Amino acid sequence: EGDNKCRAEGYDDGKHPTTIHIEIVSLPPVLVLSLGRLNFDYAYMQDFKVSTPCTYPPTIDLKRFMSPDADVSAGDGSSTIYHLYGVHVHSGKGPRGLDQGHNSVYIRTSASVDDSWLLFDDWSVSHASPYDVFDPSSSSSSSSSSSSSSSRDHITPFMLVYYRESDIDNILSDPPIPNHLKPIFEQQHSSEDRSKKYSLVDLLYTSAIIITEEHIRKWKPGMRLVKTHEIRIKKSEKLKELRGPVSKYLRLPASHFRFWYWQNDSNKIVNANRLLNPLDEER
Repeated sequence: EGDNKCRAEGYDDGKHPTTIHIEIVSLPPVLVLSLGRLNFDYAYMQDFKVSTPCTYPPTIDLKRFMSPDADVSAGDGSSTIYHLYGVHVHSGKGPRGLDQGHNSVYIRTSASVDDSWLLFDDWSVSHASPYDVFDPSSSSSSSSSSSSSSSRDHITPFMLVYYRESDIDNILSDPPIPNHLKPIFEQQHSSEDRSKKYSLVDLLYTSAIIITEEHIRKWKPGMRLVKTHEIRIKKSEKLKELRGPVSKYLRLPASHFRFWYWQNDSNKIVNANRLLNPLDEER
């Protein structure tokens, strides 16, 4: 009415009183609701966070919002009942609204257990109670930014994620991996397996580096040492058991070479530390 009247298509006689409404004809499997925590202050020309407390239910039924022509029967997957499975929480109050502060997320991991909630807070993952989820400002498991009462006053739910009841099993099940991603995942798993293998080898073995007289003559303290050959030996074995493989490689009698202990300095330059004696070889 008044200045808010609208022009209607097919009518050339000016604006008319108009009733505007929205009808929902279909619903998504996952419903994401933003709680409108961001507003704009025209006096200071900057965004600010709206920290007004609000409540939200664990289950909602959107049937009363649906168009009369919409099919809302549960049999075809068009159920109008949704269950809460995620809450995005923002804590802190800065001059730039949501650009400052801390974000964390509560996620429900099971359809059969009501209190199967986890709090994802940076690299920390911990169990959370339904009380934490539905009243984050009083949560005992919130982030470190909520340690003071003034911080807790500004812990507010920012976004809600609801799953449609008829789609929960499909959403929580492991989806098939697309064919174009399978080679990438297989390569990643192979790399991880190799890394684990190398880590195990480093844990069980150590290295002995063979240096010839030529390298010794050219080497000076402070120079990087060029290794000619490396032999792996189990850390559980005694050093004297290394004489056999070294003798075979050098084609020299075992009495014609000596073991030295070399050490890396802070610049990763290897320096001769001391000559090992027969007692060292028995260890």
